[in-house]
Amino acid sequence: MSSLPSGWTIKPLGDVATLQRGFDLPVHQRIPGSVPVFAANGSVGTHNVPKVIGPGVVTGRSGTLGEVHYVQNDYWP
Repeated sequence: MSSLPSGWTIKPLGDVATLQRGFDLPVHQRIPGSVPVFAANGSVGTHNVPKVIGPGVVTGRSGTLGEVHYVQNDYWP
């Protein structure tokens, strides 16, 4: 393993990030708005209220595993 920059430490992922499955929001339940709704493939529409306060990172858990989307503002994953 290469050396870490001064002041950095190695920690378990769970100590520095929260991993959370997304929240279901079928198309027929969405209310038009400015909040992006994300699925594994990226933004799939909008809603009127966020479920998560940004910034955040969204990645798929199947199909597009490894494709990552950084979301600056509040969103619905």
